Amino acid sequence: MFSYSINQNGYSIHLSKLTMPSASKKNGLNRPPSMMELADELDLSVATVSNALRGCGAMTAATRQRVVAAAAKRHYRPSLLAQQLKQRSTRTIGMLVPMIGDTAYAPMLQAVERVARSNGYNVILGDTELSADLEREYTEMMMQRRVEGVIMIPYAPRPAAGEGHLLELEKAGVPLVLLDQDLPLPGIARVVADNQGAIRTAVRHLAGLGHRRIGFLYMAPVAWDFASRARLNGFRAAVAELGLTPEAAPELAVGEVAIGDEAAHNEHITQLVAQLMARPDRPTAIVVPTDMLAIKIMRCLWLAGLKVPDDLAVVGFDDILVAAHTTPSLTTMRQPAAAMGARAAERLFARIRGEAVTAATCEILPCELVVRESCGAGTPASLRHSDHFPKAAEPFGSNCPTPTVAERRAVTPRS
Repeated sequence: MFSYSINQNGYSIHLSKLTMPSASKKNGLNRPPSMMELADELDLSVATVSNALRGCGAMTAATRQRVVAAAAKRHYRPSLLAQQLKQRSTRTIGMLVPMIGDTAYAPMLQAVERVARSNGYNVILGDTELSADLEREYTEMMMQRRVEGVIMIPYAPRPAAGEGHLLELEKAGVPLVLLDQDLPLPGIARVVADNQGAIRTAVRHLAGLGHRRIGFLYMAPVAWDFASRARLNGFRAAVAELGLTPEAAPELAVGEVAIGDEAAHNEHITQLVAQLMARPDRPTAIVVPTDMLAIKIMRCLWLAGLKVPDDLAVVGFDDILVAAHTTPSLTTMRQPAAAMGARAAERLFARIRGEAVTAATCEILPCELVVRESCGAGTPASLRHSDHFPKAAEPFGSNCPTPTVAERRAVTPRS
């Protein structure tokens, strides 16, 4: 654009080029310039600037140096979006989880991100918050953002969520791999833990310690939670193998509460523990399908003045980080969460690369029994006193605050 100026000595016209405000300073923000803006500032063509930054093309050394210096001074960065448009690849995958704060999912997320990074991809993460509507919205958003594949933990209520949006991904050419939940969908790959086999192992372990009254306390509902359903089926299969009666193997479900209502959730757990321990034929051991639920149960027992494992042996599931640091330490079935996440990502990238793979298969990874103190099998050697750690005058945990009368009354079974 040009401006006209009038010479003081007459009316001759002087043409001068106007410098438009740089788009990189729009709204007062001093963001890095685009290549076009950098070229405009240097009064060079976009092609010359591009060649200079890539170290190719015919130009003088001075010109190349001027471009490189200006790019460094203005903190220029190549446009990833432009590169993606040129390559027709976003180099991103999506991952949807039901509760991003659940510690059991963290190793899965880390493993997926690690595999994606090794393949030169980024991960767009979405938290569906156990919502069927959010699951559908995120699925649509992933397609709009042109992700090249999706890994999903499909935990939203079904049939409310439906499966149409999941199948739509495949129809749109977006490979899908399901993680943790064995949702049977035609043509969709799944990677899960051996939930049923793991719980059978836990029950057999307790039976091997002499227990003949073994309970199972789980979260309800399990109709659309395929992992929990498999764990419940594993408990029932183990009970049948051992020949235990229903009275000797009670099943108690924690009622459904609103997401985030921790107080109501804990109240339900307290009531169930009190109900369980008030039974005349109360179990001597319980299996719990998540470590977090097992830890909450152990606290309820402590508040009631009961001891784990003396009054009730406890076995959890997951082996989250804190499981080894509770008092007593929690015996649990270690879920191969990191391996599951990595395997799901590997299967997804195999499909993205166009490799000949069988999509419609369910890959089941084995779990491992981790024996600690809560089952009564003894204190691990790593936690015993040694010459390096002199024996304390009081038992470990003696400094814990004594529960109030009201706290004890809330969970102590009535005779």
